[in-house]
Amino acid sequence: MKKKRTSVCGSTVAYSAIIYKEGDMYVAWSPEFDIACQGSTLEEATNDLDISIKLYATHPNAQMPKIDFVAVASRLMKINTPNEEISINP
Repeated sequence: MKKKRTSVCGSTVAYSAIIYKEGDMYVAWSPEFDIACQGSTLEEATNDLDISIKLYATHPNAQMPKIDFVAVASRLMKINTPNEEISINP
């Protein structure tokens, strides 16, 4: 996840961008705005997300999100087999 900033109408807006690869395309999604864009490169997807948020924010009826705190955890786990026994420790 990237923290991004973009300038809208003279104001700076900070937002999160969750970026992942889906097939041959990159997807950039902002959970605060619930806007997603895709591109053939990571840069294209994130630039398109900036543009989409700017377009959204300049709409007369736009409701800007009020975010006080965002926490995101990334986890990577290896799954060996489809039938692997999973135990959950409290």
